[in-house]
Amino acid sequence: MRRVSLNQRLSFDAAASDEVEICLIKISHPSLDAPIRLSTDATQRLSIEPLAYGTQSTWNSDGGAVADYSFLLMSAMCRTIRIRRRPAPA
Repeated sequence: MRRVSLNQRLSFDAAASDEVEICLIKISHPSLDAPIRLSTDATQRLSIEPLAYGTQSTWNSDGGAVADYSFLLMSAMCRTIRIRRRPAPA
């Protein structure tokens, strides 16, 4: 099975565009030394050793500084939720 990024799958269905929607995720917790920043798109090379791709953005960063968001291949799942309604009390 071939895995493709969410952005690639969305672009298959979209009309030609020079813009790509990405999802930036910031995970922070008191037990972490620094926040974990993740991106759904490998926009650019962030480092050579180790080789890493991701996105640089000022979104949700401290003081508007550029932060690196590491690329992580994520899947989108759509689920249908069925809600069972209880009969009204008599």
